[in-house]
Amino acid sequence: MELSPGIFAGKASIDTLVKGGFKMFYHGSKGARLSDIRLPRSFRFFLGYPSLSEQDASILSKFGAMAVRVSKAYRSPQYLIVIIHNYCDRLQLD
Repeated sequence: MELSPGIFAGKASIDTLVKGGFKMFYHGSKGARLSDIRLPRSFRFFLGYPSLSEQDASILSKFGAMAVRVSKAYRSPQYLIVIIHNYCDRLQLD
């Protein structure tokens, strides 16, 4: 289900979601800071509720996904989506 342009929510296996050749990122508290990475034009960013399981993070890592720390203060997906969206908007203005 598309919640907002480019933002999808739903249930699926990680194996299904990693297909498609997109650069992949996932929220991880020990990952690189969002402001320190370069996001490509098309990418997938994985969030879990309340967070991704260690097993899902491990699977994503095996497929080349990079852990990214979006915020120390906010952990809920709805807040993380807003932060990521605002970050992407700022990149388009530069």
